[in-house]
Amino acid sequence: MRLRKKLDRLFEEADAILAQLEAKSVTVSDDARSWRADGLSFVYEYTRNGGTAGRSSVELGLVEGLIYQRGVAKSASDFDEAERLADKLAGAGVELDDKARQWRFVDAKGSGGAVRSLGSKRTPQNPNLEGGSKQTPRNHDYSRAAPDDYNLKPDELGRIDALLGKRLAAKKARDFEKADVLQAELRSLGVEVDDEKRLWYVRYHDGGRAASSFNVRGW
Repeated sequence: MRLRKKLDRLFEEADAILAQLEAKSVTVSDDARSWRADGLSFVYEYTRNGGTAGRSSVELGLVEGLIYQRGVAKSASDFDEAERLADKLAGAGVELDDKARQWRFVDAKGSGGAVRSLGSKRTPQNPNLEGGSKQTPRNHDYSRAAPDDYNLKPDELGRIDALLGKRLAAKKARDFEKADVLQAELRSLGVEVDDEKRLWYVRYHDGGRAASSFNVRGW
């Protein structure tokens, strides 16, 4: 109904329908052509405008992670946190353009150390997920998110790998109830999965690795 009103240029009526949706905790993104029913706003992706200004891939990952954290904070109306993260990014030589949803490096001199300083360790949701090396997926097509640098033991990586494979198989078999059970088991280990980007990562108490609506709602 809202779309029809917009196409007919009856914008006041379309806004009235949007207000009805918002009253039911439904948020609509016209840009993404999507809606969500948890009462939170969408976290929009920002694209880099320009070169890397000499930053490494690790440093780029840290910056992109902070930009996403800021989007999550804005979605949760935590504007103080969003401002703090914006200041942190500015200190690392990053300029944000919220209107265009773009970002760029404005200072290459001495910025590498500043960016690296943003990647301090945080306490994981599960303290037992420590030590070891990165995972190499074997029975699924999920990769570990680049900014997630928290070390895991080989047996923990194996368990995560097995759960991801079983969950993917359940989804392909349309056994969504079983897939949800396996996802809950992954979350009990402190692991979150981003199905859209085919990524997984260790979820932190402070939401630093948050990249899905589950983590946003879990704050």
